[in-house]
Amino acid sequence: MVLSFEDEFARASLNGVGSPGYMTTLPTGERNQSQFGQTQLWVDADYVAKTGVKPGIDPFSIVADPSDPADGVLTITAQPTPSQYANDIPTPYVSGHINTANAFEY
Repeated sequence: MVLSFEDEFARASLNGVGSPGYMTTLPTGERNQSQFGQTQLWVDADYVAKTGVKPGIDPFSIVADPSDPADGVLTITAQPTPSQYANDIPTPYVSGHINTANAFEY
């Protein structure tokens, strides 16, 4: 077996220097899969709602791995949609999603 992808998350932000360039939506641009009963919207710090509001919610955080500072730990946080964005975000929850679809050839 040959390793075809790895990411140590040894940087300050998800798509910072050294990142493979993660997508935070599905390849089709969708931000949830409501057909499966999901009640969340995948957001990122640059997300702009259909109403034109940019909430600035960033569900991604990277911190150094305490057992190996050269590695990082990616956390993706889900939370209730902040009440001030209830008219802008159509779901009761927000969270994050990453993928590397179409980024690599195997």
